[in-house]
Amino acid sequence: MNLVNVELANSKAIRAYIPKTLQGQLHLFISNQVYPGLDRDSELGWSNVVTNGIYLYKFSVFHADMMREPNVRLLAEKFQVCLEKSQRDATLSID
Repeated sequence: MNLVNVELANSKAIRAYIPKTLQGQLHLFISNQVYPGLDRDSELGWSNVVTNGIYLYKFSVFHADMMREPNVRLLAEKFQVCLEKSQRDATLSID
């Protein structure tokens, strides 16, 4: 399958996809740098499907740069804090 066919298949899947409601919170890590001419919802459409709140973590770099040092280290640190909080919250809700 060549790249054009992959792109066509991805586009078809995106148009057909109907997301289900997420019963919980979402921690969304995004770039706050938007390419010129690209207008986007700050929550990337998640507000339509998440029931218990969205926590936004914005990085002052373009999306592709989030996976490069030193940004990826900062992303990992924030992600670790979110995981630890979620684990504490889950433990409290079980007790």
